[in-house]
Amino acid sequence: MYGIWSMKHITQILTICIASYSCGLKKKEGNDNAIIAEKMQNKLDCSLNSDFLDGEQVFTVVDKMPDYKGGLSNYYDLIGKEIGIPDEQTDWQSITVVFIVDTLGRVRNECLLTKTSIDSLTVVEKETLKAVQNHQDWTPGFHKGKKVAVKLILPFKVGHRG
Repeated sequence: MYGIWSMKHITQILTICIASYSCGLKKKEGNDNAIIAEKMQNKLDCSLNSDFLDGEQVFTVVDKMPDYKGGLSNYYDLIGKEIGIPDEQTDWQSITVVFIVDTLGRVRNECLLTKTSIDSLTVVEKETLKAVQNHQDWTPGFHKGKKVAVKLILPFKVGHRG
């Protein structure tokens, strides 16, 4: 249903292993906690990740799916290097991120597939969302010869190697 590229990669769970810890969500000067909480809530509500972006339809199946500069395994490697995992986390965590690659190749409306409350977000989930947002080097998807926005669903399995 999702095309050859995304079906292969959506069903493939890749392992991301790193051992450093750094907290992802920090209050920036001039922002208050309510603004930060609202922004994080948007990252949790995949219903905001709608069928339209900037007035244009968002596709899930297209003739040519978006691709990351250097390939998807390069993308997973880069994401893995950025996610901080607390030393005390001993279990592996599965995280599914949904986002839209727009017609300029930018990541938009990233969110976690199964989260509904900011209170239940783990450090690793925050780190994963931040890392996904940091990597904007996508080649947009094409449908019927035209650049289009495409919704992607990418799974991550995060934990310590050992």
